Amino acid sequence: MANTFLLDDARPSILARLMQGAGDWLDLLAQGHRVSRRVSELTGLSDAQLAARGLTRDDIPRLIAQEFSAY
Repeated sequence: MANTFLLDDARPSILARLMQGAGDWLDLLAQGHRVSRRVSELTGLSDAQLAARGLTRDDIPRLIAQEFSAY
């Protein structure tokens, strides 16, 4: 009877886990940059420009949370 060795290690290698972690970190960094740009864009608008969009300054945090909650 022949011994069969199955290499069915479901865990990814350490290198794969490190690469995944680095990729996840870069994704978070990019998301933070997008959030920052959007906040700057909205806070840079005048009150009249915000009102034309149906917004006030108090709405900005809620709007940002809604826009980026899917990420």
